[in-house]
Amino acid sequence: MAQFCVGSMLVWDIPVGLMSDGMGDLIMHVHHVGFFLMAASTMGYFSNGEHLGSAYAPFFFGCIELSSIPLQIVDLFHPKQKVWYAYLNKYPILQSINDMCRVLFALFFVLTRMLAFPYISLTGAIPDFWQASKDRPEFALPCQAVVVVNILFIILQLYWGILIVKQISKALLGGKKEEKKD
Repeated sequence: MAQFCVGSMLVWDIPVGLMSDGMGDLIMHVHHVGFFLMAASTMGYFSNGEHLGSAYAPFFFGCIELSSIPLQIVDLFHPKQKVWYAYLNKYPILQSINDMCRVLFALFFVLTRMLAFPYISLTGAIPDFWQASKDRPEFALPCQAVVVVNILFIILQLYWGILIVKQISKALLGGKKEEKKD
């Protein structure tokens, strides 16, 4: 899983993000660089080939990405993708698939990134890496770096999650209605 993530970051996400107008979001670039560093650490790039924390790779590089699958469909048919958006509006089945993917994305994001990610991080990964930094002083720097990046990723997941929950709330409750002034 970590090898795939390192490859996808180096070959696709980081280069495309740097060369594309649509991916000019600084937070996303920092996220991708941090994700690359986490995957590289897991593969042993910064610890003489010792695979630090590889037991967490299936969760952080696999399960967490469940929300990314429906997100790709939603992004494909986003109004900013004019041709694909027009195509979406021609076919009701595509609209149904897109609507279903919106719900799946929100559900998977909340479950995996807002709930499971902080829980696994705070009860497992962060304490384990912190302890490893004490037990293995030769790997203290990469282990402590993983702790710091993981904490930053918890904050980022919660920030993005709050934005998603606001969108869910807006969709379910409708936008704020202005009160009439007499």
